[in-house]
Amino acid sequence: MKNKSKSDISMDPTAARTAANSLFPLDTSLNSDVLENSLTTYEKPPKTPKQKKKISKLIDSQIQQELNAQNQPLHTRKLLLLGSGDSGKSTLLKQMKILHGNGFDAKERITYRIALHKNVVDSMKALISAADTCGISISSQNLKNKAAIEDFNFDNNLELESFIWDAIDALWKDVSIQECYKRSNEFNIQDTANYFFRNVNQYRKTDYLCTDEGNVILSK
Repeated sequence: MKNKSKSDISMDPTAARTAANSLFPLDTSLNSDVLENSLTTYEKPPKTPKQKKKISKLIDSQIQQELNAQNQPLHTRKLLLLGSGDSGKSTLLKQMKILHGNGFDAKERITYRIALHKNVVDSMKALISAADTCGISISSQNLKNKAAIEDFNFDNNLELESFIWDAIDALWKDVSIQECYKRSNEFNIQDTANYFFRNVNQYRKTDYLCTDEGNVILSK
């Protein structure tokens, strides 16, 4: 009987894998997935371009789902702003929101309205205190208004009463306060005070909401 040549011998895939392992030991440091793929490649038909495209889309979809779950948009960038007090950090952020975002909603405008009222009162208190320090006497007809502002304690949940607005408006028009304001480089006062006082009659309206311009200036 004629002996079969080696080329005639058939061997099932499992036996072939076992024989290959005995002759050529595998490097066990390799990833198990890599080993499995290397052994079974001959058993699997190559992927078609259509299949590769489908797999690529599936991977992209999984990546996007993970990003959405983390609330991290694909093109999110973080920016750190450093600067001393009153250097314009908040102003820059608010300008960016106005120019490139959706601006300020009604709730934010109400919040800024309360802060604006406080800034107006605090600025007038600063002027009155500076006038005393600089030896500038406030006119006698405004002494009552001066006392009203000095004694007033701001409450975040409180609307300013009409007599407070009247006092602020009258004091701002007082010659002595104007004289004091000209020397504002000698004491601490917001550089937006002039803007606040010029718009007092707008701010005192109960339905007033801050404009985008007012919100930006307010943050200085």
